[in-house]
Amino acid sequence: MAILVCGGAGYIGSHTVAELIEQGRQVVVVDNLEKGHRGAVDSQATFYEGDKRDMDFMDHVFAENQISAVIDFAAYSLVGESVGRPLDYYDNNVYGAMCLLKSMLKNNVRHIVFSSTAATYGEPENIPILETDATVPTNPYGESKLAIEKMLKWCDSAYGINVNEIIECARKVTGKEIPVTIDKRRAGDPSSLVASSEKIVKELGWSPKYNSLEQIIQSAWLWHKEHREGYND
Repeated sequence: MAILVCGGAGYIGSHTVAELIEQGRQVVVVDNLEKGHRGAVDSQATFYEGDKRDMDFMDHVFAENQISAVIDFAAYSLVGESVGRPLDYYDNNVYGAMCLLKSMLKNNVRHIVFSSTAATYGEPENIPILETDATVPTNPYGESKLAIEKMLKWCDSAYGINVNEIIECARKVTGKEIPVTIDKRRAGDPSSLVASSEKIVKELGWSPKYNSLEQIIQSAWLWHKEHREGYND
């Protein structure tokens, strides 16, 4: 299994690639060479020149390689430049991260290391900065990186389960084969909808009785076995 390093032709990225290869890891590098240098990439790494915002290109990279995890260094990182070019920073950093995450989910890759920055803290409360300090970025670069951090935290909880996992769990609980037909998405359907119960837990003190996928399916299966005609039983 390989580790994909986005931005692996940059300064930090190329050193990370070299270290991974020294540890005996198989490494795939994606870099559009806007900031990076092809010559900086270890010759033992598999290199693809392209942009992580190009999802067709990324699908091709995932299809050709057995990738188990991603390390993402492919962000613009100059504070002064971000003030003059804020939209470029949001496009490359935030939108780029969204595209990468979508490609990962589509190709069943669930592990990512995100290269962060102290710029998310703005004017620091402490020197040195503590991880528990407030994040109040003062420039578009810091704002873009903080937005990605929040997105990753949300994805970590929201995308823990996909349709295939639900089907497999239902087969396990019911002991049935459960045939599946894959069709196009219905018109108007979003790609994902995941609601949080955080507010009702916090404000009303309620907590879900069944909070694992297997418990949820088991409970529903038992009810339907006892009520084969639904509420008409």
